[in-house]
Amino acid sequence: KSIFLKEIEEIFNASIENLPEGCREVFILSRNQGLSNKEIAARMQVTPRTVNFHLDNIYSKLNVTSRTEAVMAALRYELVK
Repeated sequence: KSIFLKEIEEIFNASIENLPEGCREVFILSRNQGLSNKEIAARMQVTPRTVNFHLDNIYSKLNVTSRTEAVMAALRYELVK
């Protein structure tokens, strides 16, 4: 990887670490492992509604409406700072 890509990855990982634990776990399972909400719920032993709650919380903090937008916003906000 280039130095620039490594820096982006470090910034992104740091921003994910700042999320509350449940939100962070949902985001990682969603983004890194590509799991559906139902699969995430089963893995975390919570209801799909709880997964939706965490995703809504993440989206709200980033002012986005989708997982893809959340990833892009996390990168954008950290790169602008």
